Amino acid sequence: MATISSAGVGSGLDIENIITNLMTVERQPITQIQKLQTGLKADISAYGRVQGALSALQTATASLKTPAAFAAAKASVSDGTVLTASARTGAAVGSVTVEVSQLAQAQQLTKSGFLSSSAVVGTGTLTLELGSYSGTTFTANPDKSPKSITIDSSNQTLAGIRDAINNAQAGVTAVIVNGDAGSQLFISSNESGTKNAVRISQSGGNGGLSAIAFDNGATAGGMSEKAGPLDAKLKVNGVDVTRASNTVSDAIDGLTLTLTKTNIGSPVTVGVAADTGTSQTNIGNFAKAYNDLNRILRELTAYDPATKKAGELNGDATIRSIQSQLRGAFGNVASNGGFSSLSELGMTFASDGSISVNSSKLTDALANPAKSVSRVFATTNGADGLAALIDKRITSMISTDGLVSGKVEGLNLRVSNLDKRTEALETRMTSIEARYRAQFTLLDTTIASMNATSTYLKQQLSSSSS
Repeated sequence: MATISSAGVGSGLDIENIITNLMTVERQPITQIQKLQTGLKADISAYGRVQGALSALQTATASLKTPAAFAAAKASVSDGTVLTASARTGAAVGSVTVEVSQLAQAQQLTKSGFLSSSAVVGTGTLTLELGSYSGTTFTANPDKSPKSITIDSSNQTLAGIRDAINNAQAGVTAVIVNGDAGSQLFISSNESGTKNAVRISQSGGNGGLSAIAFDNGATAGGMSEKAGPLDAKLKVNGVDVTRASNTVSDAIDGLTLTLTKTNIGSPVTVGVAADTGTSQTNIGNFAKAYNDLNRILRELTAYDPATKKAGELNGDATIRSIQSQLRGAFGNVASNGGFSSLSELGMTFASDGSISVNSSKLTDALANPAKSVSRVFATTNGADGLAALIDKRITSMISTDGLVSGKVEGLNLRVSNLDKRTEALETRMTSIEARYRAQFTLLDTTIASMNATSTYLKQQLSSSSS
């Protein structure tokens, strides 16, 4: 029997092309599955867009779903050079007078007479404490722990002591100023107020650290006080207020005052008004997020009769349910705030399902003392407003076992199952192709053998006739 070195050589048949065509037919189920998978993956991607838009809308509801979101306030000051004011949510609308007689100040100590920052000062232990002085009597601040610093041959220079103090995190900051007459050390408390005065004591070593010591000026040869610790002192509506800092956040409920200079005899007026601008912005952001979602849903479910092209989720029941649930939330919420309809707030629906907001109408609605925009959007006394309703419905959609999440999970499961079917079919295709190759190889070999026999017989017959 003849030996075949290449498929088709023996028979003259194009076996490779024949097998390729046969396998194309055999692989049709796989091709169909792949097309189906492509469609499913497109659906999954489309649902990803929906989930993203739903999450964005839910984020927008966060600034509207509680009454506190509508309690924003803004502060004004008659003279901003004396102080600035910021209002927190819930600050009472009204005005107060403020007179500043003293600004808070941090204590600052200094010591001059050093030749340079590399001058050797001495060794021993420095102990830094924060507290208050009454004359020469020091009372430690119970909220601030003292810090002991070891000064030895490795850090006994002025610069070394500065670094050791700063690294100790003792509530003070050390700075060296190199001037024409030599170097000067400054040590300042990090916090203002009379309860944050500094006491520095030294012990052990060679005694050189006495130059760094301070106990309200009582330590001979030690540091001197360049600036004493002071509390801020002010009158609010004539009431005395003393605080350690120039930032006063607890003298007036809902207001933070930042003091910048004194104004004895010339009180400033601090006013608080409702900040409807914040609510307007939040409602505008809500409408935009809703419109973005509406646009995506319309795109995914659209059908163009001219091109006969449909969106990825055209006819999808889950999308219809999403649209129905969200649109249903707008039902009767306006009555929560005493409005007859959302149009009284300046909110209207276009034919494509999008929302438009009339800022002028919304401004009037927010300023109307007889009605409450807050109740329209927020949950109040157990009654859910628009933002609260939509927030809850989106949560039920995108939660682990929610409407959208369940849909996506189902699609992913179908893709996974099709992957398994494809894998099984690919294994079968390998066997089928191997069988085809074996059959055609046998055919090729048989035809080659028959051709060889025919050639031999022709030769014998030709030889005998001659």
